[in-house]
Amino acid sequence: MGHVAAAVASGAAASTAAARRNAWSKRLQHWRKKHFTRRGDRRAFAPSSSGGSNGGSNGAKTAALVLQEQWRRVQPKAEPDEFRVTIRVFPLLLAQLLWSVLVVGVHLVTGWRWKNSSVVHPLLVGVLGLLLAFRTNQAYERHWSCGKALAELQKVLQSMLRYAAHLSRDDWDIYSCIVRHLIAFPIALKQHLKRCRDPEEYMKILEYPEIDDIVRTGRPHTLILSSLSMLIRPLRHRDDGEGKSLALWTQMDNCITQLQSISCNLDLVVQLPLPASYTIHTSRFIRLWIGTLPFVLLGFVTPVFVPVIVLCIAWALYSTEELAQIMEEPFGDELAGKPETIKLDVFCRRIIFALKQQVWVQETLDSRVNARNWVVTPEDLPKVRQVEKEEPFNLKTAWDVD
Repeated sequence: MGHVAAAVASGAAASTAAARRNAWSKRLQHWRKKHFTRRGDRRAFAPSSSGGSNGGSNGAKTAALVLQEQWRRVQPKAEPDEFRVTIRVFPLLLAQLLWSVLVVGVHLVTGWRWKNSSVVHPLLVGVLGLLLAFRTNQAYERHWSCGKALAELQKVLQSMLRYAAHLSRDDWDIYSCIVRHLIAFPIALKQHLKRCRDPEEYMKILEYPEIDDIVRTGRPHTLILSSLSMLIRPLRHRDDGEGKSLALWTQMDNCITQLQSISCNLDLVVQLPLPASYTIHTSRFIRLWIGTLPFVLLGFVTPVFVPVIVLCIAWALYSTEELAQIMEEPFGDELAGKPETIKLDVFCRRIIFALKQQVWVQETLDSRVNARNWVVTPEDLPKVRQVEKEEPFNLKTAWDVD
């Protein structure tokens, strides 16, 4: 009787473990259908199993081609001179050229020139150099600080997604909701910085009630941060005294704090431009210095070459000043006609692409553990909660690259 009871008990344990594995497999399949990639793309990622080593090699090559195509879509080719600085300063160059020709013409006709210009004009070179160098340095610092903030944004989002992966087995609903809000955060921040609203960008990620709340608020990224704080709050209250859930909550809450700090820094750059008086003073100083340059050159070079020299020097100074004006607004200014030096749409696609790849990696690792094809086994991880009712199939391709 003892052997029979032991056999029955072992059989029941095996059936329970098999039921858990089946529940986890169904949940992964539902996740792939609802939130990851289109079925064709998903098959492209999976190695082919119809042909031994050749099939696996072909599957790896196919996956590499798919990844290369996806990376090409999120990494567009950069143009050599996308700001067209010379074209933007062409009216000023033309005006300086005509002015220098006029000065040379008056000199050739009347023989008049400014005799003291060679003494006064060089005294302003040092002041102009310091003013223009400081101006350009401050503009580039604003551009570079925004670039570093976006890189920090991607790092924090991926870190929080990695922390959230601890919930993928024991609290699937919260985990999937956290993932959706993390992917929606770069879109919300981009739209806030560009002062635009496009609910269509959320259609593949968030649920319709969540999209409605975002459209109604004036700061969508703040709403998403508050939603993330609410989603991780159960971790703090379910702590059993050992501190595991509390430690996880602390790390994720720190990530939310960092996201809020990054969004505030980027918002500060948009709302607080450089003083307009400083920009106007620098522009006037450059025009005054270049405008008096032909009088100085008449005493040193042949009058015929004066317009050419003035044109070259004016191109160098005006182009530097124009680049400073463009870089001081990294996200562009449509009213002032300034292009964006940091393309938010491109950076947003890169961040979302990295997050989706990280979700795919986590799903792959969970599948490997569940299939017992790795060192880590299902018994080493928290038990999977039983799925009482499967959600209906949703055709929204939430995990597409575009």
